Amino acid sequence: MRFNSVRLAILTMLFIPLIVVPRDIVTDTNSMVLKNTNYSLGDSQTAGQNKANNGGVESTKPHLQSLSPYDIASFIADNPDADLRTIWDQLGIKSLNFGPGSISSGEEGQIDRFLIKCNGCDVETYAYDLDAEPGREVLLKVSDLLAESCRYLLFKRLKNPGSKQDWKLLGHIDHGFGRYRMPEHFTVFCGGKSLLTVNVQEGSGSGFALYYNRLFQVDSAGVKEVLRFPAEGHLSTCCYYPAREFTARVVKCESNNSTTTVELEFSVSYSSHTESDDVQLWKKRQKAIYFAWTNDLSLCDQAVDVRVNYLLYERRDGQGQVQRWTWITNLPLRRNNVERVMRAGGARWKIENETFNTLKNQGYHFEHNYGHGYLNLATVLALLMLLAFTVDQIQQHCWELFRPRPRWLTDQGQGGGKACAALFKVLVFRTMAALCRHMAYQYDIQLK
Repeated sequence: MRFNSVRLAILTMLFIPLIVVPRDIVTDTNSMVLKNTNYSLGDSQTAGQNKANNGGVESTKPHLQSLSPYDIASFIADNPDADLRTIWDQLGIKSLNFGPGSISSGEEGQIDRFLIKCNGCDVETYAYDLDAEPGREVLLKVSDLLAESCRYLLFKRLKNPGSKQDWKLLGHIDHGFGRYRMPEHFTVFCGGKSLLTVNVQEGSGSGFALYYNRLFQVDSAGVKEVLRFPAEGHLSTCCYYPAREFTARVVKCESNNSTTTVELEFSVSYSSHTESDDVQLWKKRQKAIYFAWTNDLSLCDQAVDVRVNYLLYERRDGQGQVQRWTWITNLPLRRNNVERVMRAGGARWKIENETFNTLKNQGYHFEHNYGHGYLNLATVLALLMLLAFTVDQIQQHCWELFRPRPRWLTDQGQGGGKACAALFKVLVFRTMAALCRHMAYQYDIQLK
């Protein structure tokens, strides 16, 4: 959200998550479109007359009167050949906002070539209440279909209307790829506020398309991207290999202080093409909850000066059961490293369960009394135990008889370990392989 080559590739992509936001929490953007009326362009309105009065020689360049989103929309619509870099400079846009990991991120250093001049751009304005404060924000969308480029500009009207600076640019969102579909947007209700969601294309090819949703939180401080995830897509191959479609929807969204938690439901289906129709082979749904984190928190009331970073990870299985893990760390938490930090934190449980718990409860009897020796005997016995444990681990990872993990290796509660130990008292085994095969025979396990 690949058998032999192609088939294995298809099956492996089963677990790519997909996302489609449900209709009941999505605002219909069609009803929010504002008509581009009451525009004032100043000198740009008289440019055509000056050109005609001077024998076809243009004497006045198109001029943008104000930084109102409506003036900008009218200026771009009426002057398709105008240099848009002047507008971006006046708005203070010095960098591109493609977001991390975007297919457009390779163009981050090409700001001088992104939407500098439209080839018949489409310009649209929308009004939303995104910051939960009085007054709606105005969203200006500029799309260049031929260049596959799109920029969203989000404005807030200030409390001193009538002046030339009565609009504030809260932020901008860019995307530079739209081969099959240009970016689309809607809103998702989350924690009493609406999150602006932009659906963008992130991949294309023969029989392949992939789209992502980018969720943005808007407030007086600006526009902040809080989540980015695969939203929908499809993969179709030739011949008799099944085609795959994946989607997802936002089930629930909550926001608490600096933490935003989004619950997603992923869905994937496989279908096979016949001469008459497409036949669905199977379909699966699964829910998941993404990460939430915050940096620079006090450890506790007694250690206010000790600063830590907090990470929360929740996962919902197919039966709807939620599992929650939390960690504190001194590692800075960012969007591009929270998964690795989570896996590192989870690995500590693996060490606890598969190392310490095994040494203590799975037949090695490694207890604290090994530290009570006065000379070297207890230390030698402990080191011999760890050496035996290391040999067992090497065999488990490298030896064919251990790889299937037969029941007698782990089924201590049903006497497997005791039976294995008892065999040493009554039988002679020349090799460990002989012991394994004997125990497999006792448990009716087929080994190679």
